[in-house]
Amino acid sequence: MNPTAITVLLVSSIALITGFERVAELLADGGWLDRTIAVSPFLLAVGAGLYLYLARTDARDKTMLQSLFRNTEIQWGMTVVVGIALLAVFAPILTSHDPQYALYGRLRPPSLLHPLGTDTSGRDAFARLLYGARLSLQTGVFATFIATALGTTVGVVSALSGSRTDSMLMRVVDAGLAFPRVFLLLALIALLPTVSQGLLVLVLGLTSWFDIARLVRGETLSLRSSDYVTATTGLGLPASRVVGSHILPNLAGPITVSASLSLGYLILLESGLSYLGVGASAGTPSWGRLIQEGYSQLRNAPQLTLIPGALIALTVIGFSLLGDGLRQHLDPRKA
Repeated sequence: MNPTAITVLLVSSIALITGFERVAELLADGGWLDRTIAVSPFLLAVGAGLYLYLARTDARDKTMLQSLFRNTEIQWGMTVVVGIALLAVFAPILTSHDPQYALYGRLRPPSLLHPLGTDTSGRDAFARLLYGARLSLQTGVFATFIATALGTTVGVVSALSGSRTDSMLMRVVDAGLAFPRVFLLLALIALLPTVSQGLLVLVLGLTSWFDIARLVRGETLSLRSSDYVTATTGLGLPASRVVGSHILPNLAGPITVSASLSLGYLILLESGLSYLGVGASAGTPSWGRLIQEGYSQLRNAPQLTLIPGALIALTVIGFSLLGDGLRQHLDPRKA
């Protein structure tokens, strides 16, 4: 049985059962995005249930994605990542409370109305946890996209250009790797008057591409000396076509592994900066900000701090397992 499919089925079913009235409300009065989110649990539950049924009854499933999901780390890493992502996506269904406005009493204990109680300002802690997952995951994903795109471009250009350009780009990469990333981030942020969430994403992406650039450069140098690339170059094909048709497709595996590992680290880094008050505006939920807001009430309401911290750790572990599993799966030297 595939644990990822089971997780999708369970989370989707829970969202449908507990948020049935909320689903009906979104379908009746929500916009197109709200309606899409409202029907997504049903579609995902049907899809996951159908997959699990076919996995038991159809022998062809034995050959579908078998080599990929045979890896235990990929299975459990994907299960954790998908589960947390679904909680973030289903946030409007799982709770009807507004995460930013104080509508209730301060520090109310957990109850059916407020599963995690309320925070120091009277806001629903469960709603802030779910919407905080959205913000933290979005920040990590977009920052990883920027870092991956920039690192891939620099790595390919460095490997295929002349020795002077290659040397210059690698000196920049070496300097970036030698300087502690947290200090570099804090130095850049200190120079800026205000740091919005969008600017934080940009800063995280622009300071996280050095590892990917060095990895891509090494892989591209290896591919450049391969027989099929040498043959296509000898036929007179333009460099852009050689890169697009032969080099980039073969870099997809290492880039995916590197991006998976970087994503968990960037989410952790964003949470640390949010704890310091950088990024999201006051009142906007983010996992790091939730920990910072609940720290003063650690004795009276430990769930305000411990649960966001546990979700951060679980997310980082999930992406690390996924990245390590993909690295083992895509390693051509494996037995």
